[in-house]
Amino acid sequence: MAQGNRPDVKFRIGLVTATVWKNDSGYSVVLKRSYKDGNDWKETDQLFTADLLNAAKVLQRAESWIAADPE
Repeated sequence: MAQGNRPDVKFRIGLVTATVWKNDSGYSVVLKRSYKDGNDWKETDQLFTADLLNAAKVLQRAESWIAADPE
């Protein structure tokens, strides 16, 4: 992922986001969880048990979007 590039699409449910990127060899998906640290919002790749269903749902949406071959 080059700096300054924009993702193709993002899927978010609750605090969990799947970001889809197009690259030379196809697509990649980055899964992150947002959290608040004081007044600042941050991201992590660590999920709590309560995040797992939302993670599965956003990943399924990402897979469906990729399978539809939007290009």
